[in-house]
Amino acid sequence: FTGRQLLQLFGRIRGLHNNRVGECVAATARGCGLTKYLDRTVHNYSGGTKRRLSPAAASSPSCSASRALA
Repeated sequence: FTGRQLLQLFGRIRGLHNNRVGECVAATARGCGLTKYLDRTVHNYSGGTKRRLSPAAASSPSCSASRALA
């Protein structure tokens, strides 16, 4: 999985509509400083980047939560 795919998956699991997934993933990534890593496989992330991805995945279903991180 890439970071983008992981955030999309978590968003869909938590009920985010498909037409909002991309917008919310981008907002979450910006808020957590992950934008430049989104298209890399998570397996290749450094430990610090993986730690930033965890709260991003937890908040990905809600665009309002991702805006609060910014």
